[in-house]
Amino acid sequence: MNKRTLVKSGASSFTVAVPIEWVRRNTLEKGSEIAIEENELGDLVLRTPKERAFLPQAQCTIKVNKENKDLLYWELVRAYLHNYTTINLEGDFVVQDSAQTLQRLNSFIGLDIIERTKKFIVLKNFSAYDTESSPYSLLKKLDVGVRAMINGIEPFFAKGFNQDDILEMKSQHQYNERVYLFALKLLNAIVDTPSLMRVFKTDYRQLMKEHVIVNALRQISFHFAEISSILLAIDHTRKQGVFIKGVFNVLSRKYYAILTMPKSPASKEIVEILKDSEGIVYQWQLSLKELRSQALTEFVVYAMSINCVLDHLALELMN
Repeated sequence: MNKRTLVKSGASSFTVAVPIEWVRRNTLEKGSEIAIEENELGDLVLRTPKERAFLPQAQCTIKVNKENKDLLYWELVRAYLHNYTTINLEGDFVVQDSAQTLQRLNSFIGLDIIERTKKFIVLKNFSAYDTESSPYSLLKKLDVGVRAMINGIEPFFAKGFNQDDILEMKSQHQYNERVYLFALKLLNAIVDTPSLMRVFKTDYRQLMKEHVIVNALRQISFHFAEISSILLAIDHTRKQGVFIKGVFNVLSRKYYAILTMPKSPASKEIVEILKDSEGIVYQWQLSLKELRSQALTEFVVYAMSINCVLDHLALELMN
């Protein structure tokens, strides 16, 4: 820790020298302005002007027309991740041109329409000032969401799947997607504004680890949602159902083993999981040749994808 001594500079203030390394790294010079604020922990935080771009910002305006309406969703994602508190959509036919994108508004936690006119739509980002949600709490929410999908597949082996089961799985994935996007926004904001690490009691290494886990959980959620659609075409009482149950049990046990935290870096359980992975996938491929089913082939492709994501995640957690 770098310590400095307070020097009295008047009747009601003190001065402190700023480390020269910090001044140079932020390209500051004599006369440069810096912001000083007290955070929730009672610490004084120095900010450079460039850091302010990552704090909640007033507003941005997106012009909407027929030429760019297909890209509007990604423009909203960009504005959301940049933490704008107000997002204005403008255009001669903005209601019509933005209708399809605004149907996906539930992808964004805390983003709601507060005003709508013929040529103007105002969106409010109520999550911009959220300091209660931490990256770790959002990661755990996403983990709970994926576990719910695992639990949602288990009834297939007793009674099969119907359209309601698929809709429930898709709905859970949509919720997981919202949590992922919110977590990504928060992680990016903290990395870009290092002073926030003290607010959330974290560090760069932990943030990178959480970033890897959040991305992995999002991919697993997507693959389980796709698997649920495939199960509709499979008879759970036949040999195909038995094969799928064996694969599913491997994936669920592997998920629980890797995502049960805290986990020591050199966990013996994780090492064993990685050693067995290649042989397990080989057995799945051999079984496919015997069963010869298009639906099973698609299932195994998604199962192998989940297995690959889990292997990569296990390796990351060991480092």
